[in-house]
Amino acid sequence: MNWLQISKILAAVAITGLFLFAGYSWLAQEIQRPTVTIDASYNVVDLGLPVYAQFITTQRLQLSPTRVSHLVIPIHNPTEQEHEFMVRLIKDDDVIEEWQAPSGQGLHEARFSLMEPTLLEGELDVQFDGGAFTHEQKETAPRIFVEKSAKSYPDGNYRIASNEKEGSIGLTVYEVVPQTTVFLEQLESEPSDTVIFLAALILLSFLLITAPFVLF
Repeated sequence: MNWLQISKILAAVAITGLFLFAGYSWLAQEIQRPTVTIDASYNVVDLGLPVYAQFITTQRLQLSPTRVSHLVIPIHNPTEQEHEFMVRLIKDDDVIEEWQAPSGQGLHEARFSLMEPTLLEGELDVQFDGGAFTHEQKETAPRIFVEKSAKSYPDGNYRIASNEKEGSIGLTVYEVVPQTTVFLEQLESEPSDTVIFLAALILLSFLLITAPFVLF
């Protein structure tokens, strides 16, 4: 075996290793994606639900085992807020995370991140507490948005204080999942497209691995 043959073998091994490393790195990556999405129109911000005084508003969620990373919630402040508007994520009466909502005037797509992705399951509550705003400040209190159709989120609903309401608060819950999970889900839901993708990838890998033997 001469040096040219050895170099070809080494090149093929290096390319194979590079592909394996790239594939492993890609599958090991984690991505964030929506796992609960409740759409509530906020085109007319004045129609938002003000949260003030004792009228604490709570959205009930139902999750399968999910590594929750953050929530995104539309919130409108009619004016610059001088008081705290608190948002809490609660499970079994225990506060998992607590955040202060943005205080600036206007509409906010507010992001509320957990300290680290947390595995959660079962019933959870997202609580909106505007207790620092008095009855006289109702018109300037922060507003959240409601989708009144129960079909928007059949697994839960919202309540004001202890009064159950039909419909849900507009929000999105994001989860963290490994790329492997996404790939397996795609394989199950779109097997033909996934197989074609894999076949093309294997063919490309074969061509690159055999290139040193063909070109030199």
